[in-house]
Amino acid sequence: DNLLERFGKAVAGVINILDPHVIVLGGGLSNTQELYEEGPRRIAKYVFNPALETPIRRNLQGDSAGVLGAAGLRDISALFGQVSDSRYPSGQGSVGSSMCW
Repeated sequence: DNLLERFGKAVAGVINILDPHVIVLGGGLSNTQELYEEGPRRIAKYVFNPALETPIRRNLQGDSAGVLGAAGLRDISALFGQVSDSRYPSGQGSVGSSMCW
């Protein structure tokens, strides 16, 4: 119950500030069925609008979404090359590195 209440407050904060068209849950969190069933009711208590209009969706890639996204960054580096950021030593802040994202 505490998880759902904190989830509701946190996601409502994102919705109130960013006004997204959809919220997509990823990673292990996306496997928690209660977040889709009870979560919207908890979120609705904290959004500024009279009703929750932002849908909460499960990602299509399951637990592998983060890994697939990281693999996709390699393709971005291939297109744009390494762009160094002097704030990070040895290129850790370059495009395509996990530190940048």
